[in-house]
Amino acid sequence: MRREALITARKALKLNQAEMAQRLGISLSHYQKIECGKRTPSLTIAARIADFLGHPVEALFLAQNGKEDRR
Repeated sequence: MRREALITARKALKLNQAEMAQRLGISLSHYQKIECGKRTPSLTIAARIADFLGHPVEALFLAQNGKEDRR
């Protein structure tokens, strides 16, 4: 399942996926897999994404039921 909060936060900064990946220092394909929910980021990458976007990790990577979004 797509991580809508992550997508919304990225788009609010008017960045495409390639720009986001470049700023985070990860490959485009890795970022795309994180955003579409096919890959769960490491804690380090999740923290880097959250810090860059100015959102808590929980807001971007936890499902509404409070459990990790592993879809």
